[in-house]
Amino acid sequence: MHKTATAIAGSIAAAGLVLAGAGTANAAQTAAPGEGTYLVGAELAPGQYAASGQVDDYMGCYWKRLSGTTGGFEDIIASDYTHAERVIVTVLPSDYAFESEYCGTWTRIGDVPVAPLPDLTGPVIGAAVVGSAMVGSAVLPLVMAGSSGV
Repeated sequence: MHKTATAIAGSIAAAGLVLAGAGTANAAQTAAPGEGTYLVGAELAPGQYAASGQVDDYMGCYWKRLSGTTGGFEDIIASDYTHAERVIVTVLPSDYAFESEYCGTWTRIGDVPVAPLPDLTGPVIGAAVVGSAMVGSAVLPLVMAGSSGV
């Protein structure tokens, strides 16, 4: 029994090392060296990226977050064409790919921002939290027509 438990523990430890390694991004995932299309998660880690952009009168920086790579308009989740000196884009884990032209090198500057959860610790009656309710306090029970009431 001890031998089996040791083998299982060794397998779990090995799996933990593999999982720990899977979450770390290599150099190719934390920077997009220039023009091209990068698959999110495989070639580019999700996060906030900054690039120098283009500030001349001829070419501007054009970037796209994509849901696919068919080349169709329907693949574009978000895009921008700008002549700004600095461009910042948040690449989400749900994006399929990220593409840019004439933007320079993209450098990862942070993680994907996480929206804060609503505070449900305050009083429920008299205070509303948009999009949530506690059954029995903010949601009244249904009273059927013809019943004696409460």
